[in-house]
Amino acid sequence: LKWSSPKEIQNTISDLHLKDSKNLDISLSYTPKLEHMVSAVEKDDNKNTIVVIATMTNNAKDHESLAKCHYLLRKAFSILQKQTPMENVIFLESPPSLRFDIFFYNRMVLNLCNQTGAKFAFNLLARPHIKSDGLHIKAGFKHLMNRSVASAIVRRDPYSLLGLWVPKRHPLPPFF
Repeated sequence: LKWSSPKEIQNTISDLHLKDSKNLDISLSYTPKLEHMVSAVEKDDNKNTIVVIATMTNNAKDHESLAKCHYLLRKAFSILQKQTPMENVIFLESPPSLRFDIFFYNRMVLNLCNQTGAKFAFNLLARPHIKSDGLHIKAGFKHLMNRSVASAIVRRDPYSLLGLWVPKRHPLPPFF
């Protein structure tokens, strides 16, 4: 979400008539890998906030083990558990890649969310929205990431919110 902003996400929430976005204080912390996210949650004050985690693609791209990613997420969740109720911690499904299969990482996170009480949120991005480099989102589809984040913040499934069918992917249940 390096290319997005809190104002863009607030505008998306407002445009989708999800909530009065003026009452939301949204901040973004750029964390390209899980290691950075753990550092951010250690430093940030997340007391009674909604925390949306949207990072893991770079860990998967670097073929880091599921065990290492699980360890880092569990560490972050442990820190967040002391700051906010776990139902306020939402992991946004990592978008697909054309270079590696993200499913096993997303499934690991879904299982961890189920074990800890955190929530798992669908992402609207699909393979056709990814650039030919296999990793980055095509410019014309970046709004889908903002919509996914906005939906997660207000605890709504983005597909049902927009009247869309969930595309066929590995079997992951809806979250909220």
